[in-house]
Amino acid sequence: MKIFTSDTNVLVAVCDSELIGRCFREGGRTLRANEDFYRGEKVSDEDVKRALQGATTGNFTGERAVGCAVACGVIEPGNVIMVEGVPHAIMMRL
Repeated sequence: MKIFTSDTNVLVAVCDSELIGRCFREGGRTLRANEDFYRGEKVSDEDVKRALQGATTGNFTGERAVGCAVACGVIEPGNVIMVEGVPHAIMMRL
């Protein structure tokens, strides 16, 4: 998990570790699990849940990452896209 903060936003980025650095393409979609964006601390689901409480944006890539976001209630399963079989979802609080 990696957290980015600015004056008004907190972005939480979570990616399954084995996907970091890989790129997936399917049907005109490209999903890059960019190392600079995602590489951070290895954390538990509880750590992610705590971080999401104060987040304005969340970015989730991979089965475990997206599954955690769904379990935390910040992502609806119907809002998950698949690229080469890899789930991806974005959360925004306005």
